[in-house]
Amino acid sequence: MKKFDKKVTDFNFARLQTTLVNSKLQQSNNPLYQTINQLIDGSRILAADVQDSVKKSDQIDLTTQVEGMLPPDNGGVYNGSYFPNFINLANITNTDVFFTLFSIAARQVRVDGKLNIQPTAANVLTELEIDLPARSAFASSDQLQGLINGIPLGGATVGFAGIIIGNTSNGTARIQFYPQSTNNHDCRFSINYELV
Repeated sequence: MKKFDKKVTDFNFARLQTTLVNSKLQQSNNPLYQTINQLIDGSRILAADVQDSVKKSDQIDLTTQVEGMLPPDNGGVYNGSYFPNFINLANITNTDVFFTLFSIAARQVRVDGKLNIQPTAANVLTELEIDLPARSAFASSDQLQGLINGIPLGGATVGFAGIIIGNTSNGTARIQFYPQSTNNHDCRFSINYELV
């Protein structure tokens, strides 16, 4: 399919009509002239109506809609990756963060990633916070939902499962779990929240 460089509304219909008027077809009763002139008028009106309709419906120009580059607020999807910043809050000796994926669609955000976490002590509440790819002003910690699972490295056999909630004070995600050992844990997490 050919890609057009100009928007339909950028087409110079007045120039086209001037060219038609100056052509040999211009005669008062020439059916071909009348037909071409009406096609030009109709195309101009249709282009203007389509553009007005698009602007009134969601403020996204026609070219952007046709090329499929809608922002998430208007039904599009934005995907990407980042390396989250983190804050060790309690019972953590060391944390390493890895490649993290995210997807934003219609104000819904999903984040999937990997952490290596080494707890300081076993069977103690362990907490850390990570930043998010798109900040949200959570009114309640329940506006962000997430899970984390960890498998210990270095010989221990018992892993852990934990929860992830929203932090209403700074818009980050708070990870909470009880480790069964002080081994370094290979962890995977998944987060879902809404931009508010």
